[in-house]
Amino acid sequence: MGVLVARTGRELQRYTATGGREVVGCIPYRMKGGMKQEDDDDRPCSNNCLDEEMEVLLITSQKGGDAIMFPKGGWEKDETKEKAACREAEEEAGVVGTLEDILGNWSFKSKRYDTLYEGHVFPLKVTKELDRWAEDKVRQRRWVTVAEAREICQQWWMKAALEKLVTRLSNTKRQNAYVEEGTEKLVEQKNWRYMKDAKERLATRLSNTKRQNAYVEEGTEKLVEQKNWRYMKDAKERLATRLSNTKRQIASVKEGTEKMVEQRNWWMKAALVILVDHLSNTIRQIVSVKEGKLWRYWWITTPTPSGRSRL
Repeated sequence: MGVLVARTGRELQRYTATGGREVVGCIPYRMKGGMKQEDDDDRPCSNNCLDEEMEVLLITSQKGGDAIMFPKGGWEKDETKEKAACREAEEEAGVVGTLEDILGNWSFKSKRYDTLYEGHVFPLKVTKELDRWAEDKVRQRRWVTVAEAREICQQWWMKAALEKLVTRLSNTKRQNAYVEEGTEKLVEQKNWRYMKDAKERLATRLSNTKRQNAYVEEGTEKLVEQKNWRYMKDAKERLATRLSNTKRQIASVKEGTEKMVEQRNWWMKAALVILVDHLSNTIRQIVSVKEGKLWRYWWITTPTPSGRSRL
């Protein structure tokens, strides 16, 4: 990861209407025991409590000497106040984190010029400390308690911003404790009411279910009776129709059979007639042959009128 290069020069510097510089600063802070706030004690916290639990980050002046301060610098035209506050914290103190709502604006007199500067201060909840940063060669950083910061910080307006931060965090923690306590009570009440309502709803549902089951059972029995009655009626009608159709079919088959027998007998009769005719012709032929033979025999055996043999 590259090191952020500190901005220099006043070309983009913002100024107030009276010609004073616009300065943006931030108060980097953390809770003891880590970067994240520990809520081991659920008691509402006072300012004195935060004096022991919270640490803030101070830096030395770039020009040397004993000056101790919070990170701050000029607000430039190509950035927002929030972006300027984060940039100053990273350039001068080598920390990054979550920037919170602005603490306020303060007007203070410049040490070098006879004019008023406008200072804007934000709290920065630190999440990471960089090993190297833009001004690590010319500045030193130091974590101190709130009480120590009140003593060694030299800018009065920075001290005022620190007091505002401590009050805000104290109120926030106190409100969180009250909210948590109230939430627990509300949850208990809600759970009690919910259990009571759930029990009543369950009883009502069971009662309705039993009633519905009774209705369903009664209706099912009636439906079965009706269905059986209709089924028996329909079955009887279908059976009568089937018997009628069967009788009709039997009659048709019988009638057809009789016609077929008659037709078949007709052919038999025709065959019999043909057979009779054939036999008659045969008998006729036999008789004719026989008669012919007899006549020939008679003619042969019978002598002529003169008494002579015909052979």
